Amino acid sequence: MGGYSSRDWRRKQVRRGLSILIASVAACGIGLAADGALAARPEVTVKCRSKWTNQTPVKLHGYLLGLDSCGTPLGNGLQYASYRLKVNALGTVATFDPGTFKDYYDGGTTHGSYQYDNSFNPKTDRGFMLRGSVKVLGGTGTYKDAAGSGTITCSTRDLGNHLRCTVTLSMNRL
Repeated sequence: MGGYSSRDWRRKQVRRGLSILIASVAACGIGLAADGALAARPEVTVKCRSKWTNQTPVKLHGYLLGLDSCGTPLGNGLQYASYRLKVNALGTVATFDPGTFKDYYDGGTTHGSYQYDNSFNPKTDRGFMLRGSVKVLGGTGTYKDAAGSGTITCSTRDLGNHLRCTVTLSMNRL
């Protein structure tokens, strides 16, 4: 056994085994701590103000383009949002189907859906408020794991051709 007594050789093997065991336990502990750190990350509240312009104003479905001004960590960006509008047979009540959005920031993108909870009268309401909910479902780049939800409030004075919106998001992953 290469100059070792059998007793010395066994001690060396036990020490090597203990070293491997300790290293394995330490690595597992670090992995568990990292997983716990990800799970325990606090929620971040982000407030965004947006100005949208309807690119298809005379249609019942289309898309809006806009500028976002958000708090940290998102910052300023561009937004694309789709919409689909339903008007009753008499043309007096309009409601929105859920829409989708994609935001473009320096660090990546976020995407998700939104839903307005109220309706308006297109025959009499040139100006109105819309209120609803937003869900962030993912992203790319820095925001590839983005997820969260929040509220949206929009106002218009010209039947939805231009909208000013405020979104407050509670993000649990960024």
